[in-house]
This record gives sequence, structure tokens and C-alpha cells, in this order.
Amino acid sequence: MITNNPKVNQQIESDANWRPAPLTKRAAPHTHHINHQPDPKTALNQNAIDEAYEAGLLGNNAAKSGWDFDLYLHHGAGAYICGEETALLESLEGKKGMPRMKPPFPAGAGLYGCPTTVNNVESIAVVPTILRRGSGWFKSFGRENNAGTKLFAISGHVNNPILFNFFKK
Repeated sequence: MITNNPKVNQQIESDANWRPAPLTKRAAPHTHHINHQPDPKTALNQNAIDEAYEAGLLGNNAAKSGWDFDLYLHHGAGAYICGEETALLESLEGKKGMPRMKPPFPAGAGLYGCPTTVNNVESIAVVPTILRRGSGWFKSFGRENNAGTKLFAISGHVNNPILFNFFKK
């Protein structure tokens, strides 16, 4: 099972051209950065990765694509600044998570000086919903050249920290 949605699974399995996004870019390896030390919930991420390896979606000839694709979890020290893409790259390289001067941009010289694509959980997390509801649903929120939803977090010294998804029609 690729997703929790049988219709999406059937579409993916019947489409010989379907490949996970990193495979379409021939990107390997992939690192998932968790911005805190491991905890019991973090084990769920590793379990999902292990299941994907067992299902043949990761590893050698990932998803029968002809390409090898490995996925690694990286546990950061919890620095808020690592939400900035170049600070994240510094953290992944084992350095203090501080933003780099740009240019060069990560697409040209990112992780270990190699071209790197950085995506955040906010972008990746909405993919299953877009697959279920369609791109038209997602584009119906926001503005013409800036479509979609937006996550907002209120944290720090507040009575009720919260994360909410902002939908604007």
C-alpha cells in the first residue's frame, strides 16, 4: 500500500510512468531532517521508512524505476533557525545551524557543495490531500500566483501554543 487511499493506490499502480518526486529528479540520497532529538513519535518515521524499503519503494531500483534511492533521518538539535534552508544544510553537514550568505543558492551549491533541493514539511504534508482532492481544490485557496494553504504557528512564551492551517478563498 502506497497511500491510505485505495483510489490513489490503484491510479499509481496502474500508471507505469508514476514515480516518487525525488526519483523524477533523479535525486539521491534524500535526507529527512527532524528538528529535535529522537522521541517515541520519531520512531514512527523510521518505521515508515523501513516499510517503504520492504515494499521496494526505497533502496536499489526504488519503485521499479531503475534508480537507487535511499532515505535517511537526521535528528537536529532543535534550533528554530534551521527552518531557513541554508541553516538546515549547515546542520545536516554537522555544523552550527546558521544561515549562509546567498548566492550561491542551494540549487547550485547546497549540501556538501552539491546541487540540492530543499522542501519543508509544510509542502510535503499537503501532498496526500492534493492527491485525494485534486489540484483544483488546492488552487482554489490563496491568490492567483500564490495558491494553496498556509500553516501558522504561535509558540514561545504563550498560554496556548498552536499550529493552524489558514485557508483563504
